[in-house]
Amino acid sequence: MKRFFIAVLCALMLVSSIAFCETDGLIEEAVSIGDPALPGTLTLPGNAASPLPAAVLLHGSGPNDRDETLGQTKMFRDLADGLAEKGVAVLRYDKRTLIYGSRYTQEDLKTFTVAEESIQDAAAAAALLRSDPRISQVYLIGHSMGAMIAPRIAKEYPGLFDGIILLSGTPKTLGDIVLSQNQAIVDALPQLTKAIGQIQMQGLRKEWENLLNSSEEEAKKLTVFGQPGYYFWEMARYDAGEILQTLDIPALLINGGRDFQVIDADGIDAWNALRLPENVRVIYHPELNHLLMNPDAPEEARGTIKEYDTPCHISQEIIAEIAEFILK
Repeated sequence: MKRFFIAVLCALMLVSSIAFCETDGLIEEAVSIGDPALPGTLTLPGNAASPLPAAVLLHGSGPNDRDETLGQTKMFRDLADGLAEKGVAVLRYDKRTLIYGSRYTQEDLKTFTVAEESIQDAAAAAALLRSDPRISQVYLIGHSMGAMIAPRIAKEYPGLFDGIILLSGTPKTLGDIVLSQNQAIVDALPQLTKAIGQIQMQGLRKEWENLLNSSEEEAKKLTVFGQPGYYFWEMARYDAGEILQTLDIPALLINGGRDFQVIDADGIDAWNALRLPENVRVIYHPELNHLLMNPDAPEEARGTIKEYDTPCHISQEIIAEIAEFILK
């Protein structure tokens, strides 16, 4: 059975621009974020007048680079270029997992949380944009796990973001999604093997239930899905759906129907089951996958990670919807 991989890291503060170049009418400035520094890129429209709205891109799980490269796709580069062409500055950066993950010991990981992994850096990136006189507003665009924690970030840093965009997200916990993904794997097994898989799933569900019911100190000693349990326990303390109902900033939620990582039951159906306020808009694209792309992948690759090995770009409709939300 496939194992879920959690990225490791640490994070911190701010920032300085160090260089720039111009490509295809867009301006790219090199920036650094945090201490120790993360390398990043600020993409600006080449001909737009300041001040401009801007967006921070927040990665999904794993040691992602600033382009969020997966196979032959670069979702975050697509977002940066596409939004900049429409008049929105975009800041993206390499994740701490990628740059500094090897520094973390097994002991460190027992108390490691998504705050050190992603939240502090997202806030630092937004602070950098807020200090730039060319920028008027700052939005947070989270993809996958980034979408799961974006409402929490907006709540913990009031006034830092003017709105949030959740791409391929879910209001469910990370543990729920891991169980859902593993159940899908079991369901696809041959009948003989499936029985063994179902037994394994019972064990995983019990493991997850025990972790949720544990105290904070107990959680630091437990593992779940073969990973340090405290990371999952701490993240489960925050309910994205509940937070969305109380935020005083607008939110845009976009999910795709070909998403095999966040299936409809965990994504669009789960969002629609909530009583979301009027400042939250939900959009569904049945033809798009987890990367909000529609690759012409071989039949045997469709619905699997191998689908990302087919070169493809994010849907231009998604770019337009996000730009409209930000520029309204």
